[in-house]
Amino acid sequence: MPGSERWKLLVATSDESDAYLIKSRLDAEGIPARIEANKDYPGVEHGGRRGEISVYVDLAYFEASLQVLEKDLEEDDE
Repeated sequence: MPGSERWKLLVATSDESDAYLIKSRLDAEGIPARIEANKDYPGVEHGGRRGEISVYVDLAYFEASLQVLEKDLEEDDE
């Protein structure tokens, strides 16, 4: 990822919708986030996996982004 010294991987998933939901949630909190899709072959599944979708956050907001995800997980458990 260009300029990767400023961005840190928060989560990687094979579910694109999960990645966009996480990014949307972070955006709502004012946390800069980016999505990067690493697909071997676009549109083709290999071994049941479509590829990896990574959510990166600005390094300065990494701890805050972890707290947002933890809070969301706790709310889901209730």
